[in-house]
Amino acid sequence: MLFFSGLFGWAKPVPINPRNFRNISRSITLVSVAGPLSNLLLAAISAIAYKLLIMAGPAFLDTYPTVMRPVFAMTELSVIINVSLAVFNMVPIPPLDGSKVLGNLLPPDKAFAWARFEQYGFIVLLALIATGMLNKFVSPIIFLMVGLLTGGIY
Repeated sequence: MLFFSGLFGWAKPVPINPRNFRNISRSITLVSVAGPLSNLLLAAISAIAYKLLIMAGPAFLDTYPTVMRPVFAMTELSVIINVSLAVFNMVPIPPLDGSKVLGNLLPPDKAFAWARFEQYGFIVLLALIATGMLNKFVSPIIFLMVGLLTGGIY
């Protein structure tokens, strides 16, 4: 998929056994939210490191430029990439985690109809990516969150 979209590669879904859960709906929702939340935690940690490097100033970054400039760039990219992954993964289109969260929040009759849509989700997702429509909805959220985490730099 990386070759066709030029944007990202597809991750394998993590297999879970719903029979291990006491409250299946709530537990599947928590499992689905865990990945994006971990991305946001990593983005927050990276944003702290990013802000510390900015506060240290250009003189600190120029002390060892061959080391510090790449570290600065990596912390900046870590914020952007982790926020992007979290936001993208919460889009409510199957097979993304946002679809599972939405499906578990819907009333039973609507959830059943939503589950039937799952077989077409991959095609819809590819179409939204190919036409650039997904980017129109996701990018503003990503820029807002990155700006909040970095102090409005983006």
